[in-house]
Amino acid sequence: MQLTKENIFELADRSTDRRPIVMPYPNDLVNEQLGRLATMEDRLTFAEKYGYTPFEDVYFSPLVNTAAQWSEQLKWEVDETDHELFIQQRRTLETPYGRLTEQTRRDKKTGLVHKTEEMIKTAADLKALAWIIKESVRVINERRQEIKEALLASIVPKVEQLRGRTLSVIHFWMPHLEVVYPHFTQVTMLYFMHDYPQLARELMDEAAQYTQFLVEIGTEADVDAMQTALWGYEQYSPAIYENYIIPYIKPISEMTQTSGRLFWNHTCGYMKELLESKMYHRFAVDILECLNGPPSGDVDDWLWGRRLVPEGTITKGNIEVGLLRKGPITEIKRATHKILVQSEGCKHILSTSDDILPGTPLAHFEAMMEAVDEYSAERGLS
Repeated sequence: MQLTKENIFELADRSTDRRPIVMPYPNDLVNEQLGRLATMEDRLTFAEKYGYTPFEDVYFSPLVNTAAQWSEQLKWEVDETDHELFIQQRRTLETPYGRLTEQTRRDKKTGLVHKTEEMIKTAADLKALAWIIKESVRVINERRQEIKEALLASIVPKVEQLRGRTLSVIHFWMPHLEVVYPHFTQVTMLYFMHDYPQLARELMDEAAQYTQFLVEIGTEADVDAMQTALWGYEQYSPAIYENYIIPYIKPISEMTQTSGRLFWNHTCGYMKELLESKMYHRFAVDILECLNGPPSGDVDDWLWGRRLVPEGTITKGNIEVGLLRKGPITEIKRATHKILVQSEGCKHILSTSDDILPGTPLAHFEAMMEAVDEYSAERGLS
């Protein structure tokens, strides 16, 4: 039986005699194995070879990036310098309120990107930031139909290509991330939200229009799911959740599910207090990942955490990405078997705790899949 948004709750039910759904996100691993950027068909072929259920992002582009495709005023000047171990990129944008610059380094071996110069450096840059957000929303609203037609022309063929084979997903940032994440470091963005709450909410109200626009696009394209991500309490405080996340995520979740799409949330990091405070009960979530334990999370007891998840929600995870990359293979297999046993009787999809990290040996990924085969054979699951 093929996985669809209509039957995913049934197939994720671990109280049946069906083989567990395995749904990792090994795009970097596939790229490394091929020695090039994989196509959608490459990824589907890789999934078929190893016996897991893939999912495909059919669209992901932040607000400012999307608007820049339709406005010369929002296009950045880019200068790249190729060094022995990394590629340095410097970007510059002229705004009515001054020039903004930022710089990043991309490690050639791992592909990881590190910001070495942040865009918003002083309070004087905030007027330029406000202009960027508001101008981006103005461009999208002004050319709404034209942009919608262009995006649908790109997304719909991908959805049709995937239908009956895997889930199609539009990934989007929540409004607070559209405003702060690309423009600040992870430290200074917290200062911004604390020190300039009125401006932060004003810009998030603007950005929320783009989030709603993407849900409309996903509905018309008939995608299976809308996916977003949050940080846990290692990055956000309860006050940030109350002021900047819940007021925006709840209406987006409702809009997504009213349209017949799955609402899929990934929370990075610490989730223990989020579960204890029933934060996930305050916005309906169909798929929740990943209840991770140390070192990247704080849910020491997975079964305890699973009991605090809203009834009917599918959990997804829980093989720690650092373990998968470093090994050893015996520990990867042990961890895989453990989560399969613990999730019996739950609605759960086996996966890693996030993307599979660059540099993860293929043999380690194969060990995880072999552990699923061994578990299924032990229990006679088909």
